[in-house]
Amino acid sequence: MNDKNLWPYKIPKKDYYKLRSISSQMKDTYSIGKEGIKDTTIKDLKMLLKKYGMIKIRLQRGSRLEKDRFELAEELAKNVGAIIIDIRGFTVTLALDDPSYARSIIKGTRVPPGLEK
Repeated sequence: MNDKNLWPYKIPKKDYYKLRSISSQMKDTYSIGKEGIKDTTIKDLKMLLKKYGMIKIRLQRGSRLEKDRFELAEELAKNVGAIIIDIRGFTVTLALDDPSYARSIIKGTRVPPGLEK
């Protein structure tokens, strides 16, 4: 079997792309500054992900000194146990790789921060 064709996430592709379109309307939830990724940052992000299911993180200028944005996004996702939904400029959107969280966001029963009415 060819491993290149396998979808690496638990959530279906269709839901992934819907989450991606929702993320474009979100405002930044969390900002990572010049101190970079610390234990408190990881703890805060885990808490926000558990509460909302999807968060948008802004990487400030100081956090980008030693790594590029893609490496920082991968490190964040790995440390908080999430998947990368989108990277636009220096803004990263992460979501839990849980189909029930994804469906609740898509249906509107769980509203990510920045989309409240």
